[in-house]
Amino acid sequence: MREMASCAGVRGFGKYGLLVDPGTEVWAAKRRIMDPAFTRSFLRTTMAGMNKVAGRLMEVLDTKAESGEVFDISVVLDEAALEAISLCGFDWTEDMIKEHGDAALEMARVAVETVAVGMKNPLAFRIPWATLAEKDKFRKTVYPIRQLNKEHLEKIKNLPVSKGNILFSIIRANDCSDDLNIEDLVDDYNVFLVAGMETTYISMACAVWYLTMNSHVYEKAQAESIKNVRPYTYMPFSMGPRNCIGKNFAILEMKIMLANILRKFVVVNANPEEKDIIMMGNITVRPLNGINVRIYSR
Repeated sequence: MREMASCAGVRGFGKYGLLVDPGTEVWAAKRRIMDPAFTRSFLRTTMAGMNKVAGRLMEVLDTKAESGEVFDISVVLDEAALEAISLCGFDWTEDMIKEHGDAALEMARVAVETVAVGMKNPLAFRIPWATLAEKDKFRKTVYPIRQLNKEHLEKIKNLPVSKGNILFSIIRANDCSDDLNIEDLVDDYNVFLVAGMETTYISMACAVWYLTMNSHVYEKAQAESIKNVRPYTYMPFSMGPRNCIGKNFAILEMKIMLANILRKFVVVNANPEEKDIIMMGNITVRPLNGINVRIYSR
């Protein structure tokens, strides 16, 4: 996990970040403090924001439907996932998303790819002159977003805590130890920003693809009781004490986004001859060639 802490002189997720810390008392205290921000009851308060993001997603897909073009729906869903986590979780403004959204998306992609390179060959990765291209890209993409997040935190960390969102939970959690400082806050901020996009958009994109290839599945899923699904059948968020803290946020987001898509559009696979998605394994598993579709208004 060392490769996640820092790279090329730039902190990524930090030595004591929620993702990297191996399970110290500080990690346990932070996790206990952050957990309430991800309960289902609290996340219901984010639904207005989620529906707002879903509405904008529908506008983008309306344009795609009118043009009839083939497009990679995973790219569109990635942008929607960024909006959801930044607006509902971090109180980003619309202007912040317009100005820094593309850079945040690129940062997440580069961070995941660079960490994967380091984990596959950790000894070579630690040699200063090895994998220079990956390290240079990491430095150029991660540092600006890290500074943006730091400035955002510095503006709000001393404000009265009137909200229970993710950002204020990060701030409260880092008060649990005198050894933690603003950089440790930014570490967890980066973790939630990247994780809040990656697993969610990939899961949504793959769900859309499999639905296009199995038209009977949607009707069957509607009728199937969740009680009939065996535990551990599908574990994108892992299990146990280190399971994904944001799984309820991600599940809520996916339900809202996918329900809107399926209610309003018919999605058609642009490459029906492909019988499965070719996946590329990094820290997360991504579609190698995207998810190319056409959509039509219902």
